Amino acid sequence: MDHQRPCTLVRPLVTKVDPGSWGSKFSHLRTRIEGNCQAVLTGMDIQDDALSSFRGLAFESDAFGAWYGGRLQVSNRDGATGLRQIEGKEQTSEKLTIPELGEVEAIRSVSVADGQKSSEMKTRSIVRIRFAELRSLTEVIEIAAGLGRELINGIPKAV
Repeated sequence: MDHQRPCTLVRPLVTKVDPGSWGSKFSHLRTRIEGNCQAVLTGMDIQDDALSSFRGLAFESDAFGAWYGGRLQVSNRDGATGLRQIEGKEQTSEKLTIPELGEVEAIRSVSVADGQKSSEMKTRSIVRIRFAELRSLTEVIEIAAGLGRELINGIPKAV
């Protein structure tokens, strides 16, 4: 978290407060707070969670990926060397419009994480919603939580 930019903690739960230290490295007292929160909105200082200010939302879900995704990588054995090679398929996306919600897009893409001696390739599934009208933080949380519950329960709805 960048302490120089505003942010909003969504439903925070503070587990520890350390009054901090004062010394030659710090010109002022710094308080350290530990805990968990449902989400962090960086670059946004939301004072009123009922104010309609969100155009959309996007999230990645392993449960949605298991239902929708499948794998976008294919492994083949090289005939000359006998070594296995991995190849990624093209990104795919599907869009649909839900009248009172807005435009929903489901995206499947290959992601590569490079390590020192090897790389990891995996399929990522992302849901992106562009609302028909601006929504409040409260509404966005309700929509995201509702989608999360449906995906975790294994009963994907029309979204």
